[in-house]
Formats: sequence, C-alpha cells, structure tokens
Amino acid sequence: MKIYRVLVLAFFVLTSIALISCEATKGILNKGAEKALGPKNFQKVQKAAGGLEDLYNSFQETSIEDERSLGESVSLQAYATPSFGTPIRNDEMMLYVNCMANAIAQNSDRPMIPYHVAVIKSDIVNAFAAPGGYIFLTTGLILALDSEAELAAILGHEIAHISRKHALISMKRAQRLGGFAKVTSAAFENNFIDFEKLVKAMCEELINKSYDKDMEIDADTRGIQYAMNTGYDPRPFVSFLKKIQELQNRNAQGGLSSHPDTSTRIQEVENSLKKMEKELDDSFDTLVKNTDRFQTLQEWAKSSHSDWAR
Repeated sequence: MKIYRVLVLAFFVLTSIALISCEATKGILNKGAEKALGPKNFQKVQKAAGGLEDLYNSFQETSIEDERSLGESVSLQAYATPSFGTPIRNDEMMLYVNCMANAIAQNSDRPMIPYHVAVIKSDIVNAFAAPGGYIFLTTGLILALDSEAELAAILGHEIAHISRKHALISMKRAQRLGGFAKVTSAAFENNFIDFEKLVKAMCEELINKSYDKDMEIDADTRGIQYAMNTGYDPRPFVSFLKKIQELQNRNAQGGLSSHPDTSTRIQEVENSLKKMEKELDDSFDTLVKNTDRFQTLQEWAKSSHSDWAR
C-alpha cells in the first residue's frame, strides 16, 4: 500500500533528521533549562526582537528564522517554569519521538520546518507547541495512550498548531484586545524586560490555557489527516479525546483537560473520519495502529522516575 510505504520510508530515512532534532533539543533547550533568559540568551532575544514588527503586523509573512527564535525563547522560559516539569534526557527516546514527528510533518502544510520534540517528566497529561517547530510531550501523556496511532494524531495536532501559526494568530488577536497594545519591535531592541514579559505571557498561554474552539478543531482535523497520510490509523484519536472528556468531567487536572468543548471536537473528528475513509482506497484497518516500539516508549516513560532520567 502506497501510504504505508510512505510511513516506512519516512521513518527510516528521516532518522538523520531526528538525530539533528535530538541534538538541537538537548543542545539548545536543555542548556536553556539552566540559564533560561539569562545574559547568554540575550543574543537570541535580540534576534527574535528584530522581527517582532512583522510578527504582529503581518504574521503570515513572519520569517521562519524569527518564528523559530521566538519559539526558542518561549521554550527556554517553559523550562524555567517550576511547574513545567523536568526535561527527560534519553537519546533513544528523543530519537523515537523526533523521528516520528518529522515523518508526520512531511505530510503537513509546512514540511520544510525541522520539528524538535522534548519529553517532560510530569504526571499531567499535556502537550503543547511553541512557534517555529518546538513540541513538548509529558510522560503523563505518553502513559495515558493506548497506541502509537494515538501518539501520531497528537503529534499531528501539535504540528498543525505550528504549521497553521495558531500561536502567532492568538498573539495578534491579543494585541487587538489590548493585551499587547504596547508591544513593538522598537521597544524590544533596547528593552529586555518587555521582551521577557511577552515571552512569559506567551509561555503561560501555551502551557496553561488553550486555543479557541476553531483552532482546536482545525488542529484536530488536520492532525489526523497528517497522521493518516503517514500511514497511521486516525480513528484512535477519538478514543484519546474521550479520555480527555472523562478528565474534564472529573475535574482531575489541567493540561489537555482544559481544552474547550471536547464533545464538539469529538463530533467534528468523527465527521472528518467518515469523509477521510470514503476517500481512502483501502480501509482504515490496513493502517498502522500499534507497534512494539511504542510499548518500549512507554517503558521508558515509566522509568523516568528512576535513575534512568540521567
């Protein structure tokens, strides 16, 4: 089956991309965990600040360099947030999630962006994406999943947020509402404090809040399409959303359970699945649902609370 061959080819050919992603994640983000938003990061801050006028006034034309610089700064701030969790440093785990994400990203709206995935030691079921290709998954999320297909859809969902520039659009809307009325690139060129405030605000928005309903539905429908085009069965994503709905009903925790109107999201995904299956040459049953390597990933996640997290 052609679509399955795409998965196999992407998963192994993109190993080199994943290795780069892994090194970037460790070399940039883990370093930032120790010196987040300190003097050594000021050069990165200045780089991002130079393009902020484009970011606010015409986010669709924002260069990938500016977008990645902002996303990197937000990622550094996330690592400096005590409640965020501890970054997991395991090469095999990083290789797995980065390879998978970059394979799925090849079927996204912006396949040329290198995506960097980090796994965070946290019991909270959560995932979020920062501009420019930065994705974070918690160990709690990984352990809550039942299959690799679920993980594929979640990665697709986060990739969709990035490829559709949802974070930048949200910032634009916030500016119109007055939340960022005084934010300009000129203000940031010589004012680290203002830029730091912006980064902290965006970090708070991405970690503890959620996008509006339309953005979530857009990311859901595109995410399962990305996953299916990579060779994964998209149906398990419905099971994941039902888990989130159960968390909402129990008011168990924040994170993904704070996403809006899960019932509507489930209905929209189910409607999309019906359309997708009609357009598919074969049945969803021919696509990948689970693998042995995913079971290994969960074992790594379970071990993250022991001396494995080195």
